[in-house]
Amino acid sequence: MVTGQIVEYSSAGLRLKPASGGPELIFPAEEVREIEAPRKEPHERALVRFREGEFAEAERDFEQALAVEDRAWMRRELLAELVRCGVARRNWAGAGTRFLALHKSDPGTHHVRVIPLAWREIELTAGGRSTARQWLRGEGEIARLMGASWLLFDPEEGREAADALRRLTQSAGGRWAELAHWQLRRSDALRGRAVPGELALWEKAAGQLPADLQAGPAYLLGAAWRNLEEHSLAAAWWTRLTVLGRFDWQLAAVATREAGDALARIGQRGDAELLWREVLTEFVGTDGAAEAAQRLRGASDKPAGSARPNSSELNGITP
Repeated sequence: MVTGQIVEYSSAGLRLKPASGGPELIFPAEEVREIEAPRKEPHERALVRFREGEFAEAERDFEQALAVEDRAWMRRELLAELVRCGVARRNWAGAGTRFLALHKSDPGTHHVRVIPLAWREIELTAGGRSTARQWLRGEGEIARLMGASWLLFDPEEGREAADALRRLTQSAGGRWAELAHWQLRRSDALRGRAVPGELALWEKAAGQLPADLQAGPAYLLGAAWRNLEEHSLAAAWWTRLTVLGRFDWQLAAVATREAGDALARIGQRGDAELLWREVLTEFVGTDGAAEAAQRLRGASDKPAGSARPNSSELNGITP
């Protein structure tokens, strides 16, 4: 632990003026595990409201905090939170616009984990669809990645979106190319076209990703195993998503609820109900919470099954 004044924090690293005096210290970004720093009052209020499921109110507070924040690195933290609010509210265009501002400020951003990509099927407003089409045909690779992701299942634009993603796997830089590749796997995962041998390769590829990029792929692997009626594996991957990180609040909530559904299908009703209750307490205000409440209202008095997937399952899943 090092105490001091943060001069800058970006993909280039953390620059810190030590409280004890002396020359400025520089730490590589990958060595920074956690930062604690004073936040302005609307920032603190926004964090509480987000956790309570008040996403619109949280967004307004984050915007207020951004308007009065003069620390460049903290402004990027606020932009990342605004991206999360946009996704939680299904405002894909707003979330994407905030992410582009974040990327412009720091092209190597360590907030890549919040990029608003679709991992399930989504509904776009007319404005969101217009923005997605504009980005799909534009020059910016990050905007094209988001636009193609949102339009992948669109009956009119889906083929063009898939073509754009294939090109991005070749032209985009490392992590963006990886995300484009996983977006292309989305159709097979969600529509039951993946086979066990193929999923073994997917699992290996997912394990090689940086931890903060694994959440979306983990959701797809859960869906793919569910479609093969491998419910234990599906539950393990969906539970792993929430262990990896809850950057997309709606996706994490749905994954936890679906993990409960998968356990219920193999007779582990007690463990399923524990997961559904976790969604109600941890992801207030989400679609997953509403769905978990429905599951619990219809829950029977069947005896509990075996334990929730253990750490070995979560850390080393095999078909």
